[in-house]
Amino acid sequence: MKLSACSIAWRKTKTYTGVDNLQRPFPEIIRDLAAWGYDGVELWDPHVEAMDAAAIDQLTAALAAHRLTVPMLSAYYNFTKSAQHAADSLAHGHRVLARARAVGATAIRIFTGNHRSADADAEQWARTVACLQELCDDAATTGITLAAEVHDWNLMDTVDGCERLVDRVARPNFGLIDHPTLFPASPTGLLQRLARHVRHVHATNLDGTLETGRLHWAEIVAALRDHGFTGYLSVEWFGSDADATVQREGAFLRDLIGKI
Repeated sequence: MKLSACSIAWRKTKTYTGVDNLQRPFPEIIRDLAAWGYDGVELWDPHVEAMDAAAIDQLTAALAAHRLTVPMLSAYYNFTKSAQHAADSLAHGHRVLARARAVGATAIRIFTGNHRSADADAEQWARTVACLQELCDDAATTGITLAAEVHDWNLMDTVDGCERLVDRVARPNFGLIDHPTLFPASPTGLLQRLARHVRHVHATNLDGTLETGRLHWAEIVAALRDHGFTGYLSVEWFGSDADATVQREGAFLRDLIGKI
């Protein structure tokens, strides 16, 4: 298993706009992540979308210099709300894939919209699946994966919803981002049925730190290893003190990975 950190931790405000919403320059963040023992950085697409060519070059140069990868480029979509929203999200997805290629990302994060799996009708499911299949086919030309994040208010809000979506998209480069906090009563339950489709894991907690919160990350990491997961655990943080928190949480996870 490897470690990454979500760059959303360094946004200045809770808005979904660009590079001016970054607390520190990416080269500095990348330098520090490498020093803290991280293997990669999960880039928040609104930061990347606002960059010009020179800024992209600086970003990729810093990644290369510090030997960090980009396991995920994380953007937002809404395929279920309406046909027009789906068309807009599909076009956006192709642009995200172009940015993923520019920064060397090996996967892009997918959301499906604002409908839960049990609430979406047949048309909404079919529309979403068709869009995701088209994006998968585009992504496959350069070896990029689409990973749908297990999340409320999406078609991946339950284990059943995740399985249905994976089965219907039916592309080898389509998988899931496990988010154990969505299933606090059974944080490893998704792995029991869908471990082979988990491409990435978001490491966050319901309260406190990864070490002191209600979820037992030692159990989660052990389950991931038992199921043969070799991808990235990505620290996801939305609070204050991003530097201190990301450094602490990375050290905790690195220790767990080494022990289990």
